[in-house]
Amino acid sequence: MKLTTSTKRRASKFRHTPLTGPQIIALADHVTNKGLPAYGLFITFAGFTGLRAAELAGLEIRDVILTDTGGSVRVERTKSKRGAAWQTESTKSDESMRTVPLEAWLAQDLRDYLATHPRATEPTAPLFPGRLDLAAAKAQGRDVKNTADRFEWTQPVDPSNFYKRFMQPAEAALSLPAARFHDLRHSFAVNLLSASPPVDFKRVSKWLGHSTFTLTLDVYGDYINDDVSQPAGLARPVAAQSNVVPLERRNA
Repeated sequence: MKLTTSTKRRASKFRHTPLTGPQIIALADHVTNKGLPAYGLFITFAGFTGLRAAELAGLEIRDVILTDTGGSVRVERTKSKRGAAWQTESTKSDESMRTVPLEAWLAQDLRDYLATHPRATEPTAPLFPGRLDLAAAKAQGRDVKNTADRFEWTQPVDPSNFYKRFMQPAEAALSLPAARFHDLRHSFAVNLLSASPPVDFKRVSKWLGHSTFTLTLDVYGDYINDDVSQPAGLARPVAAQSNVVPLERRNA
């Protein structure tokens, strides 16, 4: 697929740094091995659902629906930090309010995570926890040498702080591209659209919560796998059976 001049002009303003699936998992494993499994899952979840930062912060226990075969996450609200306080709002458009299906393996990871979540029985509890700074942790008598003991399960994860404190150092330690937190969202879209065969861009657009299909094409059109060297893979058709019943000829 070719980019139009206007699309190229818009794209030149934003340099995406999408990560591959294995790179996302490498980041997640690195953070998990630092004693922060909740944040390791947070990276994986962000990279394989494509939610915006404020949407991730807005997730609550009730938004995750798990089934025997998979699951989904419902996006209905955003949370943004204003100073020391969190501001909760509805998603910015009807398109942003959506349900994103989960891969079966990710649904299982969430099931395991919720089995240890200290507030899993509270529907409005944050899905992913915030984190106390050192001073606040000491003031509350937390074990500051235990990284997991500094999780604050009454507050949502702060994606900006998470990026600076954990994701960025992990990228440097693993010699990965310097992706921004928002690039996890881009990674979700790019990995789907560049697959062989690619996932239909209209489905990806809905999962991203884009206002129009055109927006998805403008942002990601050059990533769509447009290999035309292979056939479509259509199976040999079987002739349809006629439903016309021949009339018996009567003897004159």
